[in-house]
Amino acid sequence: MKDKYLLWKVQDGRLCESKTSVVFRSSKERLDTAVFMQRGGQHPLSEEYCFLDAEHDKVMGMKTINLSVQHPTIKEMVTIASMDCEQENTETLCEFWRQLNEVSFFLLSQNVCAVMYYIVMLHNDVISHKFKNKAL
Repeated sequence: MKDKYLLWKVQDGRLCESKTSVVFRSSKERLDTAVFMQRGGQHPLSEEYCFLDAEHDKVMGMKTINLSVQHPTIKEMVTIASMDCEQENTETLCEFWRQLNEVSFFLLSQNVCAVMYYIVMLHNDVISHKFKNKAL
């Protein structure tokens, strides 16, 4: 199955003078990790801090912004999301957080829709089962 979060946003700044070039990447698994980090939650990740850093040698001519967390179970740094951009400045950092918020909201809305669909289907099964029993 394709992961629609692998390349969430690709923007070529040469096509629009007011914008910079960015490539925002993540994955469903990585975004689930971010959701588990929700403060006050029951998951061990809710107690962890995230780290934001930039690499200057990963993609030629670009900077790579990474958001990572120390996973408490596997004891390794796990990258939640990354974004390649032309410059490391306030504008691109704000764009990184905008994209992370957008993709997180989209993921959560998809999860809510799946849960609601399951509840509706379960409810319909219960109702149809009641009517079947009354008809007997």
